[in-house]
Amino acid sequence: MFSRLFGQAPKQQKIKTSVTVNDGIQKIKKTDDTINKKVAFLEKQIQKLENEAKELIRRKTGNNRKRALGKLKLKKLKEKELSKLMGMQFNLSVQQNALENASINTLVVASMQTANDAFKKMKKDINIDDVDELVEDLNEQHDLMEEVSNALGEPLFNTDLDEDELLAEFAELEELEADQLLLPSVPETHLRPNIPQKVQETEEEKELKELEMMMN
Repeated sequence: MFSRLFGQAPKQQKIKTSVTVNDGIQKIKKTDDTINKKVAFLEKQIQKLENEAKELIRRKTGNNRKRALGKLKLKKLKEKELSKLMGMQFNLSVQQNALENASINTLVVASMQTANDAFKKMKKDINIDDVDELVEDLNEQHDLMEEVSNALGEPLFNTDLDEDELLAEFAELEELEADQLLLPSVPETHLRPNIPQKVQETEEEKELKELEMMMN
């Protein structure tokens, strides 16, 4: 009606706000805390109304009975309000769980995108022809080092020894050793050394020696 009289009212410009997932989770938690306080308050009121109704019923008077019914009606209203609040809490919990999952999904997607970008960059920096050339160069260097190692393992001086001559001498020594094993073993004898025995002097020789000593 007012729009027909005064013309169509200008549309209210929508205000876009940027809300992060974390902001949404924090807002839900704050709202849940507020609901918890309200729930606790209602539970106390419900318990109080029930106790008052029981007390009025005990008095068994007409007026008290009417008042008791009023307490019970008010209790029912509070219980309905409590049930609604608990339903709201459940919905908030579902939304919080969804936001937390969305936050994790966002992090996973961002991480995967970062990894994908890194792979693309590495692919640009790596040329397959350069890789093949590098592998070929490494193989050549390895073969060169193998040749150097083999060269260093060879004898430093060439003695020009005849290998056939050495093998013949070796066979001869083996044959001599085999012949020695076939000879009978001779028992060792312990012979006393030939020590000259001292000849016992006669009486005449003793007298001659004494005369020689006296003359000297």
